[in-house]
Amino acid sequence: EVEFVKMEASSTYTYDGSIVGTNNVKDLKDKSLTKGIVTDTNGVITITFNREAEFEEIAIGGYNGNSLAWYVGNGNGANILTSLNGSNWTTVGSINEYGAEIKTIKVKKSKAKYIRFSHNDYLGIGYLDIKEQKKK
Repeated sequence: EVEFVKMEASSTYTYDGSIVGTNNVKDLKDKSLTKGIVTDTNGVITITFNREAEFEEIAIGGYNGNSLAWYVGNGNGANILTSLNGSNWTTVGSINEYGAEIKTIKVKKSKAKYIRFSHNDYLGIGYLDIKEQKKK
């Protein structure tokens, strides 16, 4: 299984003086969607894997933690990019169905050690799983 070892976000999102989301990369494996990474507008979230992985599907759910501060659909339309080195990025898809449920999204087949989500609006991820290609 691909593990997430590091996270970088373009910003944190605060509401009423409190940070929204846990902003802990390990919380992205929690299927409750009540933890996760949340950014302000022009959001960018970059996740580093423990190793290179080849995949063409991801499972993803929106952050559902604090409904007073956050709309679960924030992130719909975000671009999905991958990279082997953290410098050269390829757009492999976009988040087109997003929110209160975990959805599986097909992306262009990729070999990557990094995945990035980029949006010109608010961006929140409550769950993420990389559906690695099975070795034949």
